Amino acid sequence: PWEREQRLARAFDDRLAEGAAQGLLPPELVFAPERIRQRYDRSQFHWSIAATSADAFFRGRARGEFEMRSLPGLVVQARAGSNTRLYGGVRHLVIQACAHDPAAMENCTAPIIPAEPPDAVRYALAAIEAGLARLHIPPGEAASGAEIVQAARRAGRLSPTLEAELADRLAALLPPETISHSLAAAGVRADLAFAAPDQVRPVLAGGLDLRTQDRAVPLSQMLRDIAAIRERTSPAVAIRLLDGIASPEAAGALRGLVAAAGPRALALQEIAAQSGLAAAAGPAGAGTVDRVAKRNTMLALISAALVVLLTLIRLATPRRIRLAARTNLADAWISRLTLGRKT
Repeated sequence: PWEREQRLARAFDDRLAEGAAQGLLPPELVFAPERIRQRYDRSQFHWSIAATSADAFFRGRARGEFEMRSLPGLVVQARAGSNTRLYGGVRHLVIQACAHDPAAMENCTAPIIPAEPPDAVRYALAAIEAGLARLHIPPGEAASGAEIVQAARRAGRLSPTLEAELADRLAALLPPETISHSLAAAGVRADLAFAAPDQVRPVLAGGLDLRTQDRAVPLSQMLRDIAAIRERTSPAVAIRLLDGIASPEAAGALRGLVAAAGPRALALQEIAAQSGLAAAAGPAGAGTVDRVAKRNTMLALISAALVVLLTLIRLATPRRIRLAARTNLADAWISRLTLGRKT
């Protein structure tokens, strides 16, 4: 039997090597029917176009606009007919400033500026992303986290509980009147800011300093956690991961899951969507959950992720290596029983 197993293993390895030489990746394509391969190639071509556009936008190399529906799986089906276009922090700030108070900025009626209904949460997030509002964390982290939250909200990826709590906190820290007053004091023209956001950003930087407000600390920590999740995965994956948390504090648990699972975090979240992160976030409206219980829940979630990873590693280990490990373990136990422990 072992000779037959070796021959099968060699034949399997040869087929995989041939497939790799032909560019058939992942290896499952080596044994897939031809029609499946052709469909995979077509989907990869269309996906690469959308992914390249998204990557250029989020990395700042193409700061025009990005329609999130062009990237499959990013926008939930219920939001398919809503506004899912991103413009970047300064441009979102200009759009919302003109929607809330046209007198806050000069030339708000310029045709270049899209018309949108006023939205206080979008306005406040844009102020953070544009650098107008300074938090307790570096501006780069705050902008990175705010951009993901802004995109996740437009894509329908924020839970109602998280969105409501976020709206309450932002309303207390960054009301629309405060943002509009700061913009009016900066004296920036709306059309020029929308056309050249990178040149206007230094003028707006630090116009609203929230570092003296203790209420901004939880928001700063949430944005820092989200920025770390984005750095560890990708902007698109970070946006999709946000629909698994129900409170700003749960972003820390999500960050721990991503640190433990890496690229597998999205799959693990899909599996544990109804239990793991929901338990870490606590019941809706439970703002006084015991910190020790939350910490224990987060540690349990990370432990579960490690168990899943070890199981995957074991399943991926060849059978002959597993058998050799059992033989060594059995030999060690027999030696201990017959010879006793080493002294």
